[in-house]
Parts: sequence; structure tokens; C-alpha cells
Amino acid sequence: MKNQYLHLVSLVLMFVFSSCEDDNSTEVVLSCEPTTGYFGSFILNYFSGNPVPSGFRNPNRQEAVCLEDIYPVQIAGTGTGNCGLGYEMNENPFLGPAISLQEYDISNPEFSVFKRYLNVMGIFSCHDFSTRESFFYLFQPGQYGFASDNEDFGNFIIEFWEDGELYSSRSVAQTGSAVIITEVEYFPDFGEGSDSVEATLIFDAVLQGLNGKHIQVKDAIVKGRFYRSSPWGYEWED
Repeated sequence: MKNQYLHLVSLVLMFVFSSCEDDNSTEVVLSCEPTTGYFGSFILNYFSGNPVPSGFRNPNRQEAVCLEDIYPVQIAGTGTGNCGLGYEMNENPFLGPAISLQEYDISNPEFSVFKRYLNVMGIFSCHDFSTRESFFYLFQPGQYGFASDNEDFGNFIIEFWEDGELYSSRSVAQTGSAVIITEVEYFPDFGEGSDSVEATLIFDAVLQGLNGKHIQVKDAIVKGRFYRSSPWGYEWED
């Protein structure tokens, strides 16, 4: 697994961040050798505004992040959506399975308070989960886009939460960017659990917070598992 991961890194992690305003450049290098089956690595670039319309600018701050599935980090399969009327009678015609990279605050009791987290969530129609085969078909090796809203089916939303602020790729222009799915493995479950898909995802994304600030997630590689879900109180026949 390590060799496959390092091969991916060699293909996508040699980036130099430059400024349009001067010739100085800042290079951030990821050096991750995960020891767990699920992991995540990416570079965070912090901007006071959207870096895309104005071209590349030097970020206010940069951080290289390497995460393994060992406390204080948990890499979990999560999701959202309810395929019907939900809170305040809002219609949610989607299910959104996600891989969540959750970093916990070690100053609090174990696994109780998030320090920050990154979610990689697919947006799909409820019908796509009705059979095992249709659910597996959602996650094929290849290139996917970024969802503009919760009805932009077949695409992904990237979210990052930190310091009480949620940053999202939703409705943010992602010039030349895509989500690439690779190393896919399918796990049918015939017991009391849930069908699942293990996959590696590669992407860059610009995320916007309600505070008007932006975070650019660069050279991200995330490996985890998506789980088949169902509407609240409903079980699929298979």
C-alpha cells in the first residue's frame, strides 16, 4: 500500500506556489508515509479572499497536513441527506456518503471535541442507493466534478471546519479542478452492516467560509470508505 501511495504522491505533489506580484515563490512539500489503511494528506493555503479570479497569490499561511487513522485522528465513513421531508419540512432529495478526516482536540476527553475536520462528500439521488449494484456504480474510477448544490448529482462537495468556521466548495468556481477516484474496491455486505466502497480520491479545491475568507486545499490524497445509506426509517430490500 505504501508503494502505491508514494507513486501517487510522485505524480501529483510537485507544485510550486507563485505570486503574480513578485518573483518570489514558496514551496510546500508533503512527506507522508502512512502506516494505516486509511489516511489523508494535503496542503492548506489560507487566503483573505478568493485566489482564483485574481490568479495565484501568496497565501497568508500554509500548512502541510498528514493524517493517519490513529487518535487524535479518526478517518470515518459518514454522510447526510434524508430523501424526504426533514428539519423544518425542508425537502432533501439526496443522500451524501462521505469520508470524514476528523482531528480531535487532545485537551478534551478522548473523541469528544473536534479540533478540525475535512469531509469529502458525494451528492447522489436517493434512487441510486436502491440496489447494491446502483450504489457501487456511483464510485467508478475516473474524474468527477464539484457540486454546486445538494441537487447537483454525481459530483462532490469538499468541506473543511476549523476554529468554528465551515469552509465549503459548494458554489465556488473550481477552475480546471476535478475529483479523481482511483484504487476502488467494492464490499457487499450480506449481514447486518452496510455495503461499502473503498477508494482513493485525489483533488484540489477552493473553499469559502461565511467570513469571506478562503482556503485552498492542494494536492489532496484521501483514502477511506463510503457506505451505502438509506432514508430515515427505511431499509432497502437487498
